[in-house]
Amino acid sequence: MAFDYGGYRWTRVEGNGKWRWLEEYAMLSATYHLVCPLDRKCEYGSGLFAWGRPRGSTGKWSGAIERKTYGAGAVHARVADGNRPCLIGIAQQSFSVVPLAVGNEREIQPSWIRLMNLYAAAHNAYEDWRGGALTPAQQQELSKLKLVPDPPFPNG
Repeated sequence: MAFDYGGYRWTRVEGNGKWRWLEEYAMLSATYHLVCPLDRKCEYGSGLFAWGRPRGSTGKWSGAIERKTYGAGAVHARVADGNRPCLIGIAQQSFSVVPLAVGNEREIQPSWIRLMNLYAAAHNAYEDWRGGALTPAQQQELSKLKLVPDPPFPNG
């Protein structure tokens, strides 16, 4: 349900007000460019997704914006004007990884890996729950689509 073009990953976002996952991140900070059609109003959200919405920063925009994220979470978007679906583009512009102090790798790295594994488990549980809400006919239609795989890491 996404495709890459012009350096952006474009995702169809329905006009029903539901949040749509765009990209995950787990790093010290990252800068993203988000694109929404100029004649539309979109809403972004970052951070951990819990209880039906992103728990980090949120805001509305039209056109192109630049947003910075911190820590671990995901970038989500939704159509805020309640109209028909639209395409939203996302591109990561820069990022900073968590610095590891020389000599402390054994102490820091396992904690970082546990944090990433915890987030991945929570996201997978949410995706399983969300996928279970589809009817068999919707699941069959979804299985016919050729999806673009997500890169394993932001710079991958």
